[in-house]
Amino acid sequence: MAATIQHITYNEFLPMVLGKDMMQKHSIILEKRGYFGGYDPKMDPSMSDDFVTSAFRFGHSLLPHVIERWSPASKHIASQRLSQMLRKPYDLYKAGWCDQYLMGLINQVAQAMDDAITQEVTNHLFQEPNKRFGMDLAAINMQRGREHGVNSYNAYREFCGYPRARHFDDLLGVMSNRSVARYRDIYRHPDDIDLWSGGVSERPLPGSMIGPTFSCLIGLQFKELRYGDRFWYENSGYPSQFTPDQLEELRKIKLSRVICDNSDDIKTIQIYAMVLPDHEIKEQAHATVECGTESRKQCELDGDVDEELEKNLHSWTQLDVQDNVPLSPDMFPMEHRQIWVDLFIRYNTPVPSSAAVERLFSMGSDVMRPKRSSLTAKNFEKLVFLKGNMNLHKGRWELEDSDEED
Repeated sequence: MAATIQHITYNEFLPMVLGKDMMQKHSIILEKRGYFGGYDPKMDPSMSDDFVTSAFRFGHSLLPHVIERWSPASKHIASQRLSQMLRKPYDLYKAGWCDQYLMGLINQVAQAMDDAITQEVTNHLFQEPNKRFGMDLAAINMQRGREHGVNSYNAYREFCGYPRARHFDDLLGVMSNRSVARYRDIYRHPDDIDLWSGGVSERPLPGSMIGPTFSCLIGLQFKELRYGDRFWYENSGYPSQFTPDQLEELRKIKLSRVICDNSDDIKTIQIYAMVLPDHEIKEQAHATVECGTESRKQCELDGDVDEELEKNLHSWTQLDVQDNVPLSPDMFPMEHRQIWVDLFIRYNTPVPSSAAVERLFSMGSDVMRPKRSSLTAKNFEKLVFLKGNMNLHKGRWELEDSDEED
């Protein structure tokens, strides 16, 4: 599931949001084949405050006034105001309506990316019954940034390598003349502009949905998410890695496949679900195809998955035994010590002493280090390099299941 989300995000969503040039600039274009070799354990993949509070909320500008329902035949059925649907998921329980909303989402045109936000969320957000108005999402976004201590829009422009605006006229060309005039009426200096407000007001870069500042911040965040993630689906060198064949299958996954697999009535869909379909033009990215056609077949991740994973785990285990000092037999329950000794004899490796055990967790072992804090005499035999969840040494040496609770 995580690999599917990662692949769809970087293969379908980000190219539309950032554009090819920014994807290349931040080195977040996915590999076409083989493994990704860019993992950096020193890179922090956690979310930055500017990304969470401001930059990745650019989508609020794209919200429509109404949410449409479409039939499986791609015909419009009905519409409902966005403000009347928030926190009210009851329609989704009606037979067939979930698929109709899905069809609406892949057929409905989004609003333009600019500083205009629909009144459905600026005047009527979470509006209570018998009330004339609700909350204001735009105001919430700016207040959230201030409460989090997010720096100004101008400061982030400079951080991203763009000239700092000394006067409001410096923003002409960066955003519309109308936006610049409004900022001049509201603020005393460009430094007063909030990050979210300034970011959604920028003119989009060529081939991108968003302007230069948000492109910079979003691109940097998704680079860190890829390069700093030890469990990134394209990584190799870990017991949990995908095999080359599995990666090839994962690279076939598209959002349209996910929708086809999880809907009841949807029979046709465009290949790229985030691109508006054209129901007339065929053999193009935005043409509609049947869910069961060759291009929409399910990827095959089953089959020899267990066998391949066991092979990878066994190879990695032997390397650990030969190049590191694993656990000493005297740290195991008595009934399992001889099995552990036999493992070293099998690999013609000296049996380690308990004094040398810690070396396994200090020699670049990013896989094993997190396990150190949970080691007890009761669960040693369940570590991945001995048995794991795959019965790694099944058929070679078999460990008895412990009756003790973990």
